[in-house]
Amino acid sequence: MLLTLLFISSAVVLAQRDAPVWESHLTKISVYHNSRTSSTVELDYKKEGGHYVHNVHQLYLLVYLKKDEGEIMKLAANKKRLNKKLLLDVLIEKKLVKVLETKATKVQPNNVDNQHDRRNHVYSFEFALKHKTLFETIRTLANFDPDNVVVYGTKKDLHRYEDKFKLLAYVPVNTSPYATKIPMSLRKMYDFTNNMNPQGHYFRQLPYVLYLKKAKEDFLLYIN
Repeated sequence: MLLTLLFISSAVVLAQRDAPVWESHLTKISVYHNSRTSSTVELDYKKEGGHYVHNVHQLYLLVYLKKDEGEIMKLAANKKRLNKKLLLDVLIEKKLVKVLETKATKVQPNNVDNQHDRRNHVYSFEFALKHKTLFETIRTLANFDPDNVVVYGTKKDLHRYEDKFKLLAYVPVNTSPYATKIPMSLRKMYDFTNNMNPQGHYFRQLPYVLYLKKAKEDFLLYIN
């Protein structure tokens, strides 16, 4: 009993030595075309505060149908509906989201001479998306309707898929089962969010609405 109390007390003391996380947001969101058949997503994630040892974070780029956004946000806001499961576990089980890719990166070097340097405390991520692979992923979502398509063109060879979709960024805490690319030394260190939410440091949809069009064998991505 005494050992247990000492362990708990030590953990509390350790948690209190670090400042709380007071900012957690994206400072850069960029989606652009590389070619007719591929695009790139660039995200800069910024975290101020928290346990100082965590200089690496992992970001998941997720995709979901725009018509499912309401259900996803309800699950994210209602912990009781998760039945003690991790949010991403539930969303994947229900096929409401799919993981496009996940990466881990180190924080940008801190500019000690300029505390207002926009690169301070920033983690930069870049994801390359092949449009055909993107389509193959989206069509496995639970509510994707393959018949909701407009066919046009003189040769009827243009197919515009009407099920619009969005992207979502998720940054788990480094003690999460989803912190798969984080060094084990950091995964064993306590990590906490700005509101002590165990789901993660960041879980937000990106502002763009996207759709795909098939032209012969190519898939074209449109961003709005």
